[in-house]
Formats: sequence, structure tokens, C-alpha cells
Amino acid sequence: MGVIGDLPFSMGEYKLRQDRFLSQNKEDTLVLIPTNSVKIRSNDTSYPYRANSYMLYLCGWSEPEAIFMAFNDSGVWKSCLFVRPRDTRAEIWEGRRVGTEGASKYWPIDEAYSIDDMDKIIQDKISNSKSISTIEGCDEKLDILIKKSNLDVFDAQIILDDLRVIKSDEEIKIMQDAATLASNAHIEGIMKTYPGIGEWKIQSIIESHFSLRIKVSRVIVQL
Repeated sequence: MGVIGDLPFSMGEYKLRQDRFLSQNKEDTLVLIPTNSVKIRSNDTSYPYRANSYMLYLCGWSEPEAIFMAFNDSGVWKSCLFVRPRDTRAEIWEGRRVGTEGASKYWPIDEAYSIDDMDKIIQDKISNSKSISTIEGCDEKLDILIKKSNLDVFDAQIILDDLRVIKSDEEIKIMQDAATLASNAHIEGIMKTYPGIGEWKIQSIIESHFSLRIKVSRVIVQL
């Protein structure tokens, strides 16, 4: 989950990514990038959550139930996030939420809204747009809203995938750190291996090395 004020890249890095992406969209296009949904494993137990790579790339948001939205206002692109609001009872069981206030203060966006208000706000933006750039199949509710709009829909992945091929200096440094981390983890696995050891034990050694250095290992998923 998100950690307030602890983004792996600088604000400038995220803003540059957003500028490069949004500049390739028409000014009358509404951008809607949803994150992945929570996948239930059994009853009330879910699989470990991983945010959508495109959401992480554009703004570093790692909590579920979120949508990155951007629209052009008089020639200027504005970026927004729909996020889960703070909820004391839910946070007791699921962990701390950043909420709308934390998102607007610490994340590289212009505005933040509660995900509970997405229907009205997105519909208002759709009424002032001629096309939509999105990633379908991640958020069923959003997909329904977009389908009802009858607007032209473009696949945002086409632009984003091209942008992600070219790495910035910040990204290259993280990639080097990730390579060093992976190398050291495997070296530790080799050093602690002995005749008759089970593969699962070697796996636990390597994954333990990653977990103890969680900040770097968390960052590499955003590249």
C-alpha cells in the first residue's frame, strides 16, 4: 500500500512522464487509467495486491480501487486521482489508507477525489469530451461508464508502452539497484545452499533478501 510522502521517484519524474503521455492525446480526449482490482483467493482472503503498471508509471499510486484521470482545461492538462477515502474500521483490518487529502498533498496530481464520487464526476467530464483514452478490462464499473458514453475509445497502452521503453536517468539508476539486489539475493542463496536442501528453502532465502530490502524491490515494479 501507499506510504505518505514516500514516492520512489521524484515529483518531476512523474510530471515528465505525464507530460509526455498527455501531449500525445488530443485536447478533447478524456484520459482514464484504472488500476487493477483486488483478486479474491477464498471467501474474504485476497491474493497479495499489485497495482496496475501504468498507474504506477504515471503517478506511483499503489492502493486498489483507484483511477488516474486527466483532461485538458483551456490548453492545460490537469491530472486527478480517484482513491479510497479514509475509513477507520476498514484500516484496522486492511492497513492505513492515504485517502483523498494525502493523495492531493503528497502525490504528483492536481486534484484527488473519493472513488465513491467517480460516477458523477467522470460523467460530467465525458459530456465535455469527444474521445476517451483508457485501458479496458481492469475496472468493470468504469468500462460500463465508458461504453455508455458512445465516444471513440483509444487504447492508452499503445502510447504508454512506447514511452516506457525509453528510460530516464532516475529509472536507469533504479534498474542498476534492482540488478544489484537480484544478484546479491542469488549469491546469498548459493552460499546458504547445501546437499539435500529443498528448492523451497532456497526460494525462501532469496525472497527473504528481497523483503529485507523492500524499498528497492517495490520500486522496480514501477518501471
